[in-house]
Amino acid sequence: MSDFDYGNARLRVRATHWLSGEDYRVLVGSSGIDGLLGSLAQRNYGADIERVMSRHSGLRRLDEAVRWHLSTQLSDVLSFYSGAVADRLRLYLERWDIRNVRTILRTLSQHPRIGPAAEMLVPAGALDAAALDEVAAQRDPRSAVDLLSVWRLPSPIVVRELRSALPHFSQNGDIGVLDDALDEAFAELVEAAASENDEVTALLRQEVDRLNLVAAVRLRRERLETGVAITWLPTGGGRVPEHIWRDLVELDDAEAAAGAAVPLLPPRWRPPLLAWTDSRDHGALEHAIDSEIASEAVRRFRTGDPLGVDIPLGYIGQQEAEARNLRFIARTIVFELPREEAMSSLIGVA
Repeated sequence: MSDFDYGNARLRVRATHWLSGEDYRVLVGSSGIDGLLGSLAQRNYGADIERVMSRHSGLRRLDEAVRWHLSTQLSDVLSFYSGAVADRLRLYLERWDIRNVRTILRTLSQHPRIGPAAEMLVPAGALDAAALDEVAAQRDPRSAVDLLSVWRLPSPIVVRELRSALPHFSQNGDIGVLDDALDEAFAELVEAAASENDEVTALLRQEVDRLNLVAAVRLRRERLETGVAITWLPTGGGRVPEHIWRDLVELDDAEAAAGAAVPLLPPRWRPPLLAWTDSRDHGALEHAIDSEIASEAVRRFRTGDPLGVDIPLGYIGQQEAEARNLRFIARTIVFELPREEAMSSLIGVA
């Protein structure tokens, strides 16, 4: 028996419960949040919804149910494997620690606070649900970093980078300084993963390229709107060299700058980036890239190596996309957004 036989078989069974395009059409047509929750309870979210029914209401109830469902799914993926395979999957899921800490620090820096960060946090890495909630309950970003430092979580690398950035943050209150520190920590995570040139490394490198692409087009717009030169150090570890991302920010010729990045990106990312050079629609570009990442996860699961890491990696990607789609549908319903447009805005749905 290979290292993947048991886990891959379990995930193939679970994949039969993935939400289909028809499921999403039913959910988008729900009469309200209670109707949406009722429909999900009849599918594969019953236990998660029951868990949060008495604790929350409305949109928060949906967010918490989706949060717990995703966390359970990702935790179970790890439990189905052992040894080196589990270690590589655990390394891949550690990117959630970066995402969670970033969300907490950004939320704590808001004045006034928009709302709690908890519903956007997914305990999938070293920080469990209790730890995330305690960090999110701190009074400000510095207190949160201090608490993480005491725990030495989610990793010594993250703590080191955040501690080194605190003096600068304390001087000017610029949350971007802590963002940059987390980018540096993520680059080191990718470097550690690169000790093995496998699919986990490839996906982490891809995530670096996505972060840099989104940041580059945002910073380019900021430079053009303000006329102020921007100094930016892209996150390292991706396929695209850092100087190409800087050129996309700094050069006036967007077509030439984007053209230099295109050959180094996944083939299905290239048309959206080229389309952006005409439309300058940053939201459409980001959505197109995220949709392709989600679609690739499903393709990986269905057509990848049935006895290899494609199955757990594809499953993880699809579950993450499903959680994002459900949160979007809930907001479409609550804020009475055009439902006929909602289906086209979901990611990874044929």
